Amino acid sequence: MAKLDSYQEKAEISLKELLARLEDDRQTDRRELKEMMDINQARTDVKLQELTERTGKTQRELQSVEVSLCTLTDKFQENPTKNYNETCAAIDETKREFQAWLDIVQMRTERGITPTISAGTAQLLTFNGNSTWSVFRRQF
Repeated sequence: MAKLDSYQEKAEISLKELLARLEDDRQTDRRELKEMMDINQARTDVKLQELTERTGKTQRELQSVEVSLCTLTDKFQENPTKNYNETCAAIDETKREFQAWLDIVQMRTERGITPTISAGTAQLLTFNGNSTWSVFRRQF
């Protein structure tokens, strides 16, 4: 019986040692698992930060594009109006020039100076051999 008690005692000691080693292994595994989780969390945080920065940059670029599009749209809407106004101004200027030329012709006609037209060479009207432009220039 003493032998049996001795084996029982050795078995209990071995069991305690085994449980102690098992607990040490569990603690080691927990520490390693926590370290791996911390590393993964750090990587995730870095990637999340990079993604946030890229998203912010993309959003700023998108806003810049929106502003550019609005500017271009305004410019395109402004140009037809501007071109129309410039065309109207040019037409008005041409009307004024034509009216001035017509007034000169009427004044010359009233004075008895008639314009001569050379149809064969398609030359401009002349007053006694002078071109219309030179006559017009001398009037002003």
